[in-house]
Amino acid sequence: FEQGDHVKVVGGRKEGVTGTVMHVEGEVILLLTDVNHEEIRVFSSDLQDTNEVSTGMDVVGQFQLYDLVMLEAAASSLTMPSVGVIIKLETDVLQVLDNQGKVRAVRPSDAQPQKKSATAVALDGEQQTVGQGDVVKVTDGPYKGNTGTVRHVFRAFLFLYSPSRMEHSGMFVVRSRQCTLMGQSKHTENAAPNASATGSASAMAPRGAFGDGPGGRGGG
Repeated sequence: FEQGDHVKVVGGRKEGVTGTVMHVEGEVILLLTDVNHEEIRVFSSDLQDTNEVSTGMDVVGQFQLYDLVMLEAAASSLTMPSVGVIIKLETDVLQVLDNQGKVRAVRPSDAQPQKKSATAVALDGEQQTVGQGDVVKVTDGPYKGNTGTVRHVFRAFLFLYSPSRMEHSGMFVVRSRQCTLMGQSKHTENAAPNASATGSASAMAPRGAFGDGPGGRGGG
């Protein structure tokens, strides 16, 4: 292999990754990956020429790229569970962007799939219902001015996707009240009158995660 060759890893821990040869050190090749633009070293015996551009591994066990997963259950009814979106899959590790905006490396055995986010909704800064598939503009916070498509809703958090973002596979996370819906929501039928962002989204949270039972305090 020579510098500039486009190759695919066909063996070892990085199997499935594609990238460009940056440097050849005997049997070890330094690659710049297509997905995360990171430098990795692999053996030349694990490479082959390719025209394919990998998006990374798509499936690891029961998990897929961009799945929403539970990372830690709530310690009590007064604390919020930790969730995140998978932004990269490796053979034995999930790279997850959590609801605090931090990237964490998680073993698949420590994550639980969350399937309810497709129907979950929250309220934006103008009290409009937003949910999966809606396009929003961020009006406050560090991502102010960005637009994104809602991939997942959890409580008052929106996990947004923008193809123009290079880092975190295009994903970023904001609070729903920091956004404004662009166009018509696909989820207006799910809106409850006078619902709060926390209330409407928490209804979609896993059972027991927040203690919102019949005895909970209603809106004022």
